[in-house]
Amino acid sequence: MQIGTGCKQVKEIFPIGDGPTYIVPNYQRPYTWEESNISDFLNDINVEKEGYYIGNVLFIDKVDPIDTSIKWQEVVDGQHGLTSIALIFMAIFKI
Repeated sequence: MQIGTGCKQVKEIFPIGDGPTYIVPNYQRPYTWEESNISDFLNDINVEKEGYYIGNVLFIDKVDPIDTSIKWQEVVDGQHGLTSIALIFMAIFKI
């Protein structure tokens, strides 16, 4: 097992085009953010001019044992922030 750390920008986590597949496993708590949480999140990002620290996000690289061409990243921590960013991007895309 290889463990790595580093800071990444959102554009590295959600690249345009072919990016990684993220899976939030069933053992994670359900997504509970409401509209007020998203509003606060967006306001915090907007206020911080130097860049906003979303917090830790922890992934485990996974490979299908039968078809090794199928790969994904399991989200172990940081699923609320990651999911919120994905939902914001989907809303922007829809607009």
